[in-house]
Amino acid sequence: IQTNGLVPDAVTYNSILYAFAKIKRVDDVEKIRMHMKQIGCKSDEITYNTMISMYGKLGLHDKALSLYREMEGEGCHPDAVTFTVLIDALGKAERIEEAENIFQEMADLHITPTLQGFSAMINAYVKVQKFTEAQCSYECMIETGIIPDNLIFSLMLDVLKKVNLPEKGLQMYQRAVKRGFIPELHVYRFLLSWLSDKGLWKEIEVVN
Repeated sequence: IQTNGLVPDAVTYNSILYAFAKIKRVDDVEKIRMHMKQIGCKSDEITYNTMISMYGKLGLHDKALSLYREMEGEGCHPDAVTFTVLIDALGKAERIEEAENIFQEMADLHITPTLQGFSAMINAYVKVQKFTEAQCSYECMIETGIIPDNLIFSLMLDVLKKVNLPEKGLQMYQRAVKRGFIPELHVYRFLLSWLSDKGLWKEIEVVN
């Protein structure tokens, strides 16, 4: 590009960063970012999100957090994507308190979590067996008007089964369906099998 007299902008560099980040070439990603700084090409939210996501997936959580803290000083503002990738990475590493702090910072900035953001936090709680907190996060998600997908709904059914709350599982199912949730076949099978194991035949009629 430069040999043709064209000056790459952040959009161009972000495309290159994304390509290298996708194949986990950390050194190349960092060299490109350094080059951007040297030529005065300002990183934007996409630059930061790409790198934070890459670091998180590679288990480089401290680097991801450091980059997140750097954003505001550079005049970039974290968005829902930024928070989601951070929470997801920290949750998978069982760094639950840090994940909770990041989730709270998102709330403090009045950024509404997406389905993916809530799912990341719920998964983080489930991973460390904080089932009550997982249920609270799920309820908060529903209250914001977000319809769960089958993945997170199945996870929550499994949580409720572990704590032996079949009636609550049925209530969760009814509430989600009323709000527009379309369960897949495996969700029906799981719920029906669970209710039948408990001898809750009237409740099975509700599902049918």
